Amino acid sequence: MALHILEHVGLVLLLLAVPAKLLFYREPGAR
Repeated sequence: MALHILEHVGLVLLLLAVPAKLLFYREPGAR
């Protein structure tokens, strides 16, 4: 229930964070 939702949210955040970090590292002066 709550744990299942937290796990799902965590996986989604990881999937979104990986490409975001790659973009930031590739262009550190983008923003």
